[in-house]
Amino acid sequence: MADRRRPRAVRVPVEEPLAGGGHDYADAFEVRLADPDHRTAEQWLRAGLEQAPAAVRRTIRIAHRHVLRFRLGPPSPDRVLGWDIATSTPEVFRLQTRSSLMRAAIVVRRRDSTRTTLTTVLHYDRSVLARIVWVVVGPLHRRIAPLLLARAAALGSNDPGSSEPVSATAGGRGGSSSTRRPGRAGAAGSRRGSSAWRRR
Repeated sequence: MADRRRPRAVRVPVEEPLAGGGHDYADAFEVRLADPDHRTAEQWLRAGLEQAPAAVRRTIRIAHRHVLRFRLGPPSPDRVLGWDIATSTPEVFRLQTRSSLMRAAIVVRRRDSTRTTLTTVLHYDRSVLARIVWVVVGPLHRRIAPLLLARAAALGSNDPGSSEPVSATAGGRGGSSSTRRPGRAGAAGSRRGSSAWRRR
């Protein structure tokens, strides 16, 4: 039975459909709750990342921008910590970014009202250098990712509103759900999160 006081995220096999094939690295963590939590996938991710301690957010930004060299965008409703939003439905929230070394995606999936997974996927564009860098960053990532997921779970358990069902048309910010955010990609639909991301 899930611990009501201290939710814990554990590593699980990667079963995320949006991970696709041919990735060079992927991991997944899952948290199970004792009571239903009806927040959207976006609300889960934002709770874990944006409400993390300032020191943790700072560490993540430094690693992403200066070590992995991700091209992080300026603050925007279409981004989370500089990552572009590629998919947003109540059940699935996907972020993506890239650098000269690799392309990366983070997917949060609400599998049901008591189970949420966080999957990270990497595609190396400069294989040797990317692998060397990830040897350094990977252990930190595998420590922080489950902690952020567990933190998001704990924040929900302290919020009475999280037990209220979210309608199928409710997005993370109260708008309609979609496979992408409107804006720079215009009418390109969800392609920004698929082939256009793989090779640009």
